[in-house]
Amino acid sequence: MIKSINFLLSKRFPVLILLMSVVLQAQATALFTLKGNTDAVKYPEDAELRLSVLGWSDADAGMKVISGLNDYKVNGNVEVLKKLLQEQATKGYLFTKAATGHSIKYAWQDTNADGQRMVLLVVPALKTLNPYMWKETNTALEPYSLLEVRREGEQFVLKTSLDTAVDISAKGHLELRDFTTAGTFAMLEDNTPY
Repeated sequence: MIKSINFLLSKRFPVLILLMSVVLQAQATALFTLKGNTDAVKYPEDAELRLSVLGWSDADAGMKVISGLNDYKVNGNVEVLKKLLQEQATKGYLFTKAATGHSIKYAWQDTNADGQRMVLLVVPALKTLNPYMWKETNTALEPYSLLEVRREGEQFVLKTSLDTAVDISAKGHLELRDFTTAGTFAMLEDNTPY
């Protein structure tokens, strides 16, 4: 009983409550909620992923992110890029089973592609939180990861910039350079509460 009271009074409990409220809010207002597993983790019990997309970036916000990434390629200033990305409106969340969360700071959808295609930029970068849980940790300097999600039949394939470079499409959107040869990070299923 005393341990339970101490936990409630500790600093961890308010953080847990805040995290749970963010997850519930994301589920309640999401355009898409996808759920599945990744085998990039060391332990099967940590394999679950939940992706909630709350909205899409408008043209101005998209151009700010792309301009910031281009500036970063030239000057290499990680802190300036981190600040720019944090200032962008959050368009969703990616949560792992171990309660590590990533905010989506850039999101676009291409419904003209075969099936459906979404490109999402998350901060912090994948595999940088809870390094003990990943088979390989992310040691790159970039404070973000780009995710590309494509529908394949009833499932969604999620691939990341951990396996390929980031490019700008002819229409001015971020995308993975080579989606077809990049490794699969996760297989997801639609879990949207319609």
